[in-house]
Amino acid sequence: TCINGDLGLWNVLVSSLEIIKSFVSNLVFVFFLVVLRHDWRFVLRWTVFFFLYSFVFIFLLPLYLKLTAQRVSKFRELLALAHLSKMYHSKV
Repeated sequence: TCINGDLGLWNVLVSSLEIIKSFVSNLVFVFFLVVLRHDWRFVLRWTVFFFLYSFVFIFLLPLYLKLTAQRVSKFRELLALAHLSKMYHSKV
């Protein structure tokens, strides 16, 4: 359990660093937008787009994939148990 705990902590750390990296890169992009274009509506639109993009692809998508993988593994466990139970009852 210690190894799994360490891996879980490592995954949380890596995902946190990915989120921070994404937001910093978005801030740099917004800064260059402000410098290059002085149209505030344009800058605001792209800022919102990139922050939503970061949130969805850095946070929500991995969370969805993790939950889906957990559901699939539980379903496979149930299928394996049903198969073992069927084999046991056919031999008895």
